[in-house]
This record gives sequence, structure tokens and C-alpha cells, in this order.
Amino acid sequence: MKLVFLFCIVSTMVGLGESFHKFDERDFENDAEKQSVDTRNGTFRPKNIHPELKKYLLNQKYDNHIWNFQKGRPPPEEKNNNTISKRNFAEDFPFLWPNGVIPYVVDYASFDSSDASRLSNLINWAVEIIHNSSCVTWKLRENEQEYVRIFNGEDCSSIIGKVSGSTSGQKLSLNSANCLFLETVIHEMLHAMGGEHEQTRGDRNRHLKFNWENIEENAVHNNILRPTKNDAPYDLSSIMQYGLKDFSKNNKKTMELINPDLEYLLTEGGKTLTIYDIEEINDAYQCTASCTNVCKNGGVVKKSNSVCSCSCPPGLKGPDCSQLDTSQGCGGFLNLSEGQFSALSQINYVTGLTCTWLVKGTPGTRIKAKVLTMGLPYSSQFDCYHWIEFKDNLIGQSGKEKCGDVGGAEFVKSLYGDPSMMMIRFNSAKHSDKTPGLGFYVTVEAYRSADSTNVCTLDNDLYTCAFKQDRTDSQFQWAISSKFSASTNNNQALILFPLEYGSFFYGWKSMLTTSARFEEGMVVARLVTWSPSGHLVHFSDQCNNREFSLVGLHIYEGDGLAKTNALMLTKENATKAWVDQEVTIPSVNNLKLTIEGTIGRQKVVLDDIAIKPRGCGESVPCVDFNPCKNGAQCVPSGSLATCSCNSCRFGGMYCEIDLAFSCTFENSNCFLDDVRYDEFNWRVQQGITSSYNTGPNSAYQGSYYAYIEASAPRVSGDRAILRSNQIFQDQVYCFKMKYHMYSGYFNHMGSLRIMTKTGTRRPVTQWEVSGNQGLFWRSMQISLKLDSKTKILVEGVVGNGWAGDIAIDNVRLTGCAC
Repeated sequence: MKLVFLFCIVSTMVGLGESFHKFDERDFENDAEKQSVDTRNGTFRPKNIHPELKKYLLNQKYDNHIWNFQKGRPPPEEKNNNTISKRNFAEDFPFLWPNGVIPYVVDYASFDSSDASRLSNLINWAVEIIHNSSCVTWKLRENEQEYVRIFNGEDCSSIIGKVSGSTSGQKLSLNSANCLFLETVIHEMLHAMGGEHEQTRGDRNRHLKFNWENIEENAVHNNILRPTKNDAPYDLSSIMQYGLKDFSKNNKKTMELINPDLEYLLTEGGKTLTIYDIEEINDAYQCTASCTNVCKNGGVVKKSNSVCSCSCPPGLKGPDCSQLDTSQGCGGFLNLSEGQFSALSQINYVTGLTCTWLVKGTPGTRIKAKVLTMGLPYSSQFDCYHWIEFKDNLIGQSGKEKCGDVGGAEFVKSLYGDPSMMMIRFNSAKHSDKTPGLGFYVTVEAYRSADSTNVCTLDNDLYTCAFKQDRTDSQFQWAISSKFSASTNNNQALILFPLEYGSFFYGWKSMLTTSARFEEGMVVARLVTWSPSGHLVHFSDQCNNREFSLVGLHIYEGDGLAKTNALMLTKENATKAWVDQEVTIPSVNNLKLTIEGTIGRQKVVLDDIAIKPRGCGESVPCVDFNPCKNGAQCVPSGSLATCSCNSCRFGGMYCEIDLAFSCTFENSNCFLDDVRYDEFNWRVQQGITSSYNTGPNSAYQGSYYAYIEASAPRVSGDRAILRSNQIFQDQVYCFKMKYHMYSGYFNHMGSLRIMTKTGTRRPVTQWEVSGNQGLFWRSMQISLKLDSKTKILVEGVVGNGWAGDIAIDNVRLTGCAC
């Protein structure tokens, strides 16, 4: 285990272009904020987006939640507050309303008649939304002593949770000039229910950072970090999340997102409760404690009117969110195993479609999507008329929308939520009066999220690590960050952060625990580190023991899971560089290990955490040394290691002999060369070809592909031939290739052939295709019997016109039959 201690120290909108007239203008603004258009001249954002004009966002600066201490910087006693809240709801019973019933009155006399009527509608709407989403009921007061009094105050504010002993009604202020929006009313009602701001969550540093120097002094308390359990993912689209410039004293950003591409989640207007808000309300008030139903695909359980049901992410429906909300004839479920590819498309589509695909990989994988080809219409202001939506953050949130003339865009599912699941949607319904484009073709892949070993190198996440973040008893989470140099060549390490200015909660604990039990006689632990040169870290003796960060390794052993300390790292272990810490743990039944961090003023950084069989100092096959090459599986055999390799591609004792060949055209490593006896050569190309209305927009994978240019001086029948340059074993191989043969003109397209030639014999055609094959890349594969005298030929033949470019990519040959 590597460690180092660091020094303590809604509204009027600007129009969105042609034909944007059938929907609420704010709806178009929301679409435009998450759209981008890919063209041959680059990628463009809509020119007419103006989130800064949304009145709801402008008026967020009037929001204020009320604490029982002076506004501004938190008082000293705040430092030792160990109260735990569950995400943005206080867990302590005194702050929640008994049985989820909240009596309220409205002081309509404090509003003029028109505002009073508007407020009445907004409150009824908000009450209905909350009631239909949970077991919480807002009811008009009868004779209850404790209740909420809604009135026309100076701001938009509410006390957090229920105030005990108040007989005149706890205040909920809704200023008539600035607060009469549905989003604002729900926001303040959630405060009264016990909900806090999303940006006060304990895990906010993974998603945003604060520019404290830009925040008004009297508004700092709205952003105080709170001790939260973070059972649900951080929700940037939550109705409790502030905007990027809220309470700015200089019109500069008060906070910035770690991923700026997600800013549209904060600026979306027309907000109501998200499914994650719904989940937290139900959990805080224990609405679903007796529910037994299970919601699938990211849906959440809720209980309303004594009925348990599911709140589904947009795009899903059904009692358990297992059905797609999609137009007939399009969409579907795509289930992928690790390393598997698939594709989805709409070619020559019609208007009026809302298509939904749900891509799901096996556990431990991550989903990647790539737009290979796209022809979707957009306005002169670069607003999409028809688009593809990629939900690459949380499935319950809106996704990024893409349209344009060319492919190439990639989307990788974030590590938040379920990284092995991504929803992709297509919309040609909102602007059904617009002429459809050519369509799109998207490939999807499920790939391994991180090394599937017990060594936590933290390149990506804790997803496949032997230790997992405990979310039940931890008061905060360890962070994974590249802010400090990792111990080896990796980019990230685990960091135990002291909290931000004004929010030191000393003594908080966070646990990393083993996710599996180990059998007797099987496991001991070795926590390994490496010390890099030049990693200078400072330590201050002025910090007392109470405020010093600690890390301990604890063993829970036996059926009773008694806790013993195996290793404790204190200020005496503080160093200026990475150090190795090893401990041998005797194996027992039901062994469980926990790394427990206690927060103080110092940062503690861990890396390369490993659990290995045998004792410290003993060499472990396949862990301390691995002779296997090319991704082969290492199998321990006593003190030795044997290798199990893919016989179709690799051979030899250590799988070091490559039996497969490839030609991706990304570099000069290709098993195909141009011959000298043809009429012209294949070209390697990036992007579109030089001829209009023929050829691909981009490579199938990577950046480059090979193609034949059919323009002059080429004439019909001219050939370009690639020939293999390797000596093959006497066996059957599988030849695979992607090819593209599109022409917008009849009879311009020629032919593509795969041939074999043995010695001086005439070539034999093994596979051939001719004519226009459509706008998208296609796949082919064929088994070929080869030997040391046989060559493979790839021949492109020019057709009857200049618009007959033929392209190939991702050519592969493996040492087994197809």
C-alpha cells in the first residue's frame, strides 16, 4: 500500500432559427444547449443559445436556506459536526416530518391578486408532483401546531427540515417578483422537507470545484460541504443543484464542472424532480422500506398512495422499467459480452420517430459508441432538426445530442452510475416538417473498465479492484484523482482529502473493504508500494493528534468477524516520498480486510494496493512475475507460471508468436503491399475522399483507411491490387475486412475482390462484390486455405464513372477458420 502525507494547510428566449415554432421556446433552448453539429469544416455549437436569459436561472440568486447561525463563513463549532446526512436529505429524525405529512398555510394576503392566483396553481402543481413521486404529503393545515407558512418575503428561502416547537409556522419565503416558478417552489419545498443543496454533498469534488473568491460573502453558507453518504450518484440535473454563476459578486463562475461538457445539465429549464431526487425523498422518508418490487435498467423504487412502483429513466417504461419507450420498427436492446461490437442505424428514415436503444455490457465492462457515418439535418444557426442522443453520464439524465454531415464522434459511458449501460436515442419527431437526411450508422463496444486483477493500480476506477468503497458506514468517500503523482506510471491514486475551507469535519471515517471472503489457508495480504524520486511532500508538526489523518488496515476474521488491527499509519509514518508498507496476514475462515481512513488536516495518498497469496517476501507466480505475452492468461503452477493463449492468434510457450496479421492503415505495419503490375495504387486517407457523393466520411475505426480514387485519369476496368507480404502456415485462416462502396450515381461503382494466388498459378477469386452497397461500412469474412506459397490479393476495379471510390479498413487475418 503506497502512502504519503501531504502538508496540512423561465422566460423570454432568443429564437432558435427556422421552423422552431411548434414547441415551448424554452424546450428548444434546452435542446440547443446539449447539441453539437459535425460538419466537413469542423464541429459547431448552436449560435443562438442563451441560458443566461432564463429567468429561473437568473433568479436562483435569491435562493437561501436558513440555518440557526450567522450567515457567511461557518462558525468554529461547524468543524466538529459529525451529523451524517443521506445525500442531500438530513437523516436525523428531528429534521424530518413525522409520517411524511407536512401541514402548510399560504399567506395569500401578502401577494397581489394575480400573483396569488399564479402561486396557488404552482403550489398545487408542486404538491401533486411530490405526492405522486413519494409518500410525502403536503396538506392544508387544519389545527396542527407545527406547520409551514408560505408568504411573500424578500427572497426564496426555507428552513432545512422541520423545526420542532414552532407554533407560528416555520417560514417558507417566495418573493413574488423572483420566486414564482415551478422549479423554485419545488426547490424550497424540498428544503422544508429536509433536503439540502446538491453541491453540498460530500463527493462534490469529483464533479465540480468552487471559486470561493467569486462568491458573495453572505451566500457562502449555501455551499457548505455536508457529511453525506452518497448512496445515489451525484446528480448535476437535480432541482437542488445551483448554477455555475449563482451568487457571483463579479459575474464570474462561482463553480466549474470537472467535465464542462455536462454544463447543459445545470442550465436545463422546466426542471421538476429527477428520478434521483425521487429516490432520495423515498429513501429519506423510508417510503419504500416495505416495497419488494425491483426496478431494472436504472429505474428507482417509489411509493405513492400506498402503492410501490418504479420511476423509469426517460426512454424506458413498464412496471419494472424493462420495456423500451420507442417507435415501432426501431430501437432495441443490445447485449454485449466483453470485447464485443455491435451496431445500430437508421438509413433512409422517416420523420415522426423517437427510437431508443439500450446497450448493456457484462459486469465490469464500459460502453463506447462511435458515429461512423451521419447525415442528419440542421439549421443555419447549427440547431439540430433531427438528432442522435447519447446518454453517456447517468441514464436518468438528458444526453448529448448530435447531428451533422460526417461521422467520427465518440462517446464513452462515464464511471458514474452503471458504466456497462448506455442509452442511445434518435429523434425525428420534434421537427417532423423537416426533410430527413441520409441517416446514421453507430457502432457500440463493451470493453474492460480496468485491469481485472487484485492489484489496484487505479488507472480508471475501483470497479475491478479487490477493495471497494464501503457506502454504508463511511462518512465520505476516498477520491480517485491525478492531482498527485501516482506511484508508478499510472495516472491516478486514491486520496484521503481534508475537506474544503470552512468545512473541516475531523474524525470522519471512510472504509475500503474487500468485496469477497477468503477461505482458510488460501490468502495472506501484501500491500505493496514503490517510491518515486523527487516526490517532495511536506509535513507540519503543528498539527495535533486529534486533527491528524490516519490510515489503518483492519482484519475481520472468523464467523463472528472480530476486528483486529494489522497495521496503523500515523504521523510517525509521514514521509516526503512514496514508501512501501507490507503486512503478512494469517489466513482464517471468512477473512475480510478493511482499509480505514480517518480524516485530519493532511492528505493521504494510496496506490498499488494488492492482496497476494503467500507471505511477504515470497515471489508469487502470475503476480510478482508474469512471462505470458499478448494478453494470455497466466496460470500458477507451483513456483512457476504457465500460459494459456488463444491458439487462433498466438502460439509458443509464452504465447509470444503472433499467428495473426492486420492492416488498419494507422501506421506502416500492414501485411498487404501494392503490387507493380496493376494500373494504379491504393491510397491511405483520413476523412472524406476528394470526390463528391462517393466514399466514406471517416475510417471505420481509428483515423485512416485505404481507398481507390475512381476519378480521371482512371478509366473503367483499371485495377489496384494489394498483395500479402507474409509467409503463412499450412492451415485454414479467417480473413475479415470492412469495406465501403457508396456512389450517388447509377453505374459508377466498380468491384471489390478477394483472391488467392499459389506460386505461378492464376489467381482464384474467393469473394467478390459489385455495385453500390450503400452509405455505410459493411463487413465481410471468409475462410481461406493458405500455405507458404500462397498469397492473398485484394483487388479494387474502377467502374463506369468518377463517383466510384472503394474503401477498405480493419483488414485482419487470424489463424483459424471463420
